[in-house]
Amino acid sequence: MSPICPVEYTKVSSEIELFRERRQRLKEKAAMDSLRIDRIKDLKEFFRNSDIPLEKFDGDLFGRLIEKIKVTSLVEVTFIFKTGVEVREVLV
Repeated sequence: MSPICPVEYTKVSSEIELFRERRQRLKEKAAMDSLRIDRIKDLKEFFRNSDIPLEKFDGDLFGRLIEKIKVTSLVEVTFIFKTGVEVREVLV
């Protein structure tokens, strides 16, 4: 068996580290996707069990659905849902 030269060792070592980083990013993405799916399931269940139609603003429901609101300008906002969906609105 021939010894591994330092250049080859460094190259292989770098590739291994790159694959480890990619694997970690994929694990993190899978965890975020799973969390997003769970939130969507919770919201579906909430709406399925809700008998009363919405006739006016419901602050509790709004808080369950919306993560944050980005104000882009005086007439433009983006609602960011807890599921990760973003909806841009122009207020006219």
